[in-house]
Amino acid sequence: MGERVTQRKEYQGYIKNANNEIETVDLTSTTYRPEIQLDDFITQAPPVRITPSRAKKLPRADIETRFISIPDAQIGYRDTPNGLVTLHDERAIAIARQAIMTLQPDVLVMAGDTIDLPELTRFDPDSTDFTPRTLQMGIDRATRYKAELRADNPNADQYELEGNHEYRLGRFVLKHAMALYGIRRGDTTELPVLTYDYLTRCNDTNTNFISGYPANGYQPYDDLLFVHGKDIASNGSTADKYSKKYPDTNVVFGHIHRHELHTRTNRHGKYLTSATFGTLASIEGSVPSYNSAKDSMGNVVKYNENWQQGFGVIDRYKNGNYSFRFIPIIGGVALNANE
Repeated sequence: MGERVTQRKEYQGYIKNANNEIETVDLTSTTYRPEIQLDDFITQAPPVRITPSRAKKLPRADIETRFISIPDAQIGYRDTPNGLVTLHDERAIAIARQAIMTLQPDVLVMAGDTIDLPELTRFDPDSTDFTPRTLQMGIDRATRYKAELRADNPNADQYELEGNHEYRLGRFVLKHAMALYGIRRGDTTELPVLTYDYLTRCNDTNTNFISGYPANGYQPYDDLLFVHGKDIASNGSTADKYSKKYPDTNVVFGHIHRHELHTRTNRHGKYLTSATFGTLASIEGSVPSYNSAKDSMGNVVKYNENWQQGFGVIDRYKNGNYSFRFIPIIGGVALNANE
């Protein structure tokens, strides 16, 4: 570190001489400042050597149980003057089936509203598109849907939750034909014939249908709960609402047709998640909703709902931890579906 002159001044001053007389003298003022070099204080870090890490792939054996949550498919049809229009999205269903086969779940959970049943709604219809024909077509397609999932995943446990749309059937019978509610085939104790699980042959596809909406749920572990749900909140806050509703468990829900995920750590230090994984329904206006409409020629008006297509993968590890993964379906592709 050296020094350099930064300022020099010359000026006159006054002094008293030996005879006590004032004299004028020339004075010089010089300012010195240390010459600072940057490397006296900070230098570049020492060279580093980059050796590629060997990433350890998590073996499937570390996963105790793999759940796949399949959200609202809203299976159904419109019989329009210009032909049949599906409420569900056949392409999204096909893509989800392929991805699910690759992921090899131990448990499949249809999270409710597999079928739409617009023919039985308590709301005013938006058209004359919904008829006994479309009702039967929806029941038939929902039955095949469950058979396809069973064929794709023959060793998986298969569950289906009753949602508010399956619930429409029982409510409709109670309101319009109460005497038929709970009626069975003669001299049997099997399922009543006017129930969703009977009509869609849940027993034939070995699908465990869990009725009793909205109180129903599937809880395979103390800290994991699947429900269809009935709550909706704005601005992406529904998952937060479920976190508060179920503060001591992970919860997977449906109903809102959007992807949301909320994580928190509870008072015991446990990491918990509330998640919902979208829909397999059409997201372009064919599903009856507050936004759906028909034009004067009977065509469904295209409208992009604020819904997201996809499904969810929930892995429970042997140490009791969980991971939650959303598999979005965008433009005909299931993203993030590879191991």
